[in-house]
Amino acid sequence: MVFLNGQVIGVCRNPVKFVQEFKKLRRRGNIGEFVSINYDDNRKAINIASDYGRLTRPLIIVENGIPKVTEKHIEELVRTF
Repeated sequence: MVFLNGQVIGVCRNPVKFVQEFKKLRRRGNIGEFVSINYDDNRKAINIASDYGRLTRPLIIVENGIPKVTEKHIEELVRTF
């Protein structure tokens, strides 16, 4: 089952692929950066959260064991603040 902010919105036959594709869309900017998704294997449920006012935490994306964030990104953040 697929839940959006706690409400059932559908079902999915391949939840792992769905979550992977969803994250790709978010990383490309097609889905808001504050929308989160996870797959709960125990409940066989995909949870998507987009509630207003949710606290979010920064995450570092890692592909093939290599962080996507670079030293240049960190330097840009430091200059911004």
